[in-house]
Amino acid sequence: ETGKHSGTNLPVLCASVTYFVATAGAVMQRLARQSEKGGASSSKSASSTSPQHASNDDNDSDDSTDNESSNDEEIPFDVFTCPAILETSSDTMEYELKRMWDTWMQQMPWSRTPAEIEQSCGATRTSFLEVYKSQLYPRRATLLQVLRDAVSNDQTNTDSKHSDTNFLTNSAMAKILLNRMDFAGPLKW
Repeated sequence: ETGKHSGTNLPVLCASVTYFVATAGAVMQRLARQSEKGGASSSKSASSTSPQHASNDDNDSDDSTDNESSNDEEIPFDVFTCPAILETSSDTMEYELKRMWDTWMQQMPWSRTPAEIEQSCGATRTSFLEVYKSQLYPRRATLLQVLRDAVSNDQTNTDSKHSDTNFLTNSAMAKILLNRMDFAGPLKW
């Protein structure tokens, strides 16, 4: 059992949770850097193929204008009568993931060494690493899911009773940062 009735003193528990959060944040920042590198290489390859597609599109449009009669008047574009551009769910998901990775990239480094945590929490390294190893690490997937659920529940619960007690999502970036925390599931030990 973890918590108040487990027999673990508060500084050790706080240090263990700090180590867990710092490690999860460091994993997310590493994944964000990898995503940025992967996105840069795919955008380079996409931009290198774009001129070929553009020239083919130009040829197609030239052919279509030759076939049309010259008597037809051009209809001006009207933003209010134009049909809406439909976004696909994959476009929305891609945008949300890019937004999340960009936000993680802009964060200050989350990584903390055991020595830094030991100094700030006043708990010995061996004691808080043992609590992390025995109590938090085995439950990491569940704990990360709790963070994700807290963010999604805050969006659905608009009454003041729930929103006043959920201090976790008071941060403007919490929804973006915590939405996919389960990606950090393969934490190191």
